[in-house]
Amino acid sequence: MKTRSVLNQAICAARSGKHSKAVGLLVPQIYNYRDNWIFYYTLALASLYVGDAGAAREYSKSAYDISNAQTQVLLLLAALNIKRSETGRAIQYYLRILETDAGNKIALRGLAILKKHGGSERLNEWIESGKIKTLYPPYPPVPAKRSAVIPVIAFAVIGCGAFVAWKTGITARWTQGPQKMRAGFVESAMEQNGKEKLIDMEGAWEYVLTEKEVRHYYEKARTLFNEQRDDAARVEINRILNSNASESIKNKMRQLDGLLENSAFNTLRDRFSSAQVAGNPSLYRNCTVLWRGMAANITNEGSRTSFDLLVGYDTRARLEATVPVSFTKAVEVSAETPLEVLGSVVPTQSPPGYALNGIAIHQSILPQ
Repeated sequence: MKTRSVLNQAICAARSGKHSKAVGLLVPQIYNYRDNWIFYYTLALASLYVGDAGAAREYSKSAYDISNAQTQVLLLLAALNIKRSETGRAIQYYLRILETDAGNKIALRGLAILKKHGGSERLNEWIESGKIKTLYPPYPPVPAKRSAVIPVIAFAVIGCGAFVAWKTGITARWTQGPQKMRAGFVESAMEQNGKEKLIDMEGAWEYVLTEKEVRHYYEKARTLFNEQRDDAARVEINRILNSNASESIKNKMRQLDGLLENSAFNTLRDRFSSAQVAGNPSLYRNCTVLWRGMAANITNEGSRTSFDLLVGYDTRARLEATVPVSFTKAVEVSAETPLEVLGSVVPTQSPPGYALNGIAIHQSILPQ
């Protein structure tokens, strides 16, 4: 029998009220779970329960950096801001939650409490009474153990729906049955008769691939597409389009590319850093990125807005990159407030590098 993961052990402890034990289990595992928002969320919430609000803030910021559209993370950040009497920022978090989850009870309760206890002294008394815990979001559920009595096939069909649903923010929905194949997945399959030409030997390409590598990246693109990870699929499609893969293979990848959908704030699943994109802009062509920073050199020309995004400079501590951003519509941008920009990557020739076609902006509710 497999031993439960450290994260599952910690969630079990935390849900049983053993918050200190959960913190003790998780802190040594930070490196191993550095890309897992549920890990940081659980650690932040447990730290808050044991009274270490400073650590809770840092861990919740890490969870936010990994997945900033998760309702649970936004609820936690709102509670932390209320503890600091930063009610304006807490209200902004609650309003953002209600944009996509109009019936969220904790967000509605939080707004009602802030309206009732608007004065700082009254709010402090309410916080000191311990009632603020009614605004803490719940711990994640623990995946159910597999039963030795249930056949493996049945388990695969039923699935561990509650945990998957919680991770994707759909707390009231259970998965039923095996995953359906996305339209276009079957049609994009490579011919299996072994006669299909995979590579060209003449020409100049950015990537020179073997037949085995063409098959690998081709199937990887299809798998990512079927998993609804469209931005990650774009990377593999771009890799093949910029390689010595045969024209028939590239045409199939172009057809698959035409089926990809643009990501939004709450659907972006794969993150690419400015350093990754700068290393090879053509590989990330049309991929959606979400970067935090400050705006500079703002220009409004009719129905267009453009500016330079100072990536990573929202804390004024470091500047990761300066990236031109253009919106084909007029948007309100302030040079005084940190912002997040959702945009698609556009490689440029003069100057060589890349820019972003702006999709959306969030400027008022970043962790502080």
